[in-house]
Amino acid sequence: MAITVPTIGSEIDVVTFGKPVVDAVNLMTPGAWITATMLNSWVASSGRTIQYCKINNVVYVHGVMTGGALGTTAFNLPVGYRPSVNNDFAVVSNNAGSIVMGAVYVRSSSHANAGDVGTYFGGVTEVQMTLSFAT
Repeated sequence: MAITVPTIGSEIDVVTFGKPVVDAVNLMTPGAWITATMLNSWVASSGRTIQYCKINNVVYVHGVMTGGALGTTAFNLPVGYRPSVNNDFAVVSNNAGSIVMGAVYVRSSSHANAGDVGTYFGGVTEVQMTLSFAT
């Protein structure tokens, strides 16, 4: 009997011990990556635009940005992509050629600046991020 490996988006019809097996392939299929609209002089850097997508109730953000000032909003996440609580993430940043630790915040829907994503310490030559959080 040949074994067929499922592909992303394929239907799985498997029954084990009389109960359906969860269709993990379809549950993990991401929506399209959305390119963030950058604000306050922040721009994509190194050819890696800031993008986000949502799989179930988890949002993923990745990319590299530069040009803005610390403490300013780099982009805003739309309703449905915002975390339920404020989040702070340690990130790698570049400060005039020196690699330093930085921090990126993601504001919740209940915050006065709902959905804001920005930096509050580190370098501004480049900020690299790979984030994930629950909505």
